[in-house]
Amino acid sequence: MSKPPTTATAPSTHADQRDLDVAAFTPDGQLTPEGELAFDRLTARLIAEAGKTADPQNTLARIAKILPAIAPQAIAKVIGQREATPGHYPWCRPGGCATHQDGDRTWTEHDGNSYSTLLEDFAGNGTLEFVAQLTQDDSFHGAAPVVHLYDGGGDGVFLDTPALDDTITRLDGLVSLLRVLRQQMAADLAEVAAC
Repeated sequence: MSKPPTTATAPSTHADQRDLDVAAFTPDGQLTPEGELAFDRLTARLIAEAGKTADPQNTLARIAKILPAIAPQAIAKVIGQREATPGHYPWCRPGGCATHQDGDRTWTEHDGNSYSTLLEDFAGNGTLEFVAQLTQDDSFHGAAPVVHLYDGGGDGVFLDTPALDDTITRLDGLVSLLRVLRQQMAADLAEVAAC
């Protein structure tokens, strides 16, 4: 009679679950002692997992490059889950909204955090920054929130829900194209026939 195959499980799953159940930060954003331990365990795990790859140094460098890219998404997700202050959206930046009055009319200009992605030229000769921010202002673009997407120089567009959906589709297409171009970068230069 043969034994059933064993399956490998990730180490320290209990620690991983425990880390999800502790308060990692104080209300003012400082790490708690439990949070410091959780981050230490995460760091140790990332180093251990990178050590299992063919090129641990490159793997850790890739992790370090990924973190700035995922930080805005993580921040936006957390902010979107917080409880809204009366008269504001959950995504409003504390102290970032302004109330205006014009005669008998009063309205609030709601502004969320701005999130940026910086693209850098390989030789350090230039950068391209994209910034996205949720906003809502009855006097400017109506009652529904919009996303203000702009470059670091200030040129940009306001995107309502359908326009944002279309933009997401187009940017997904651009990312797919960049992946194809990345694959093509590895191609060798064709030999020139001798005359």
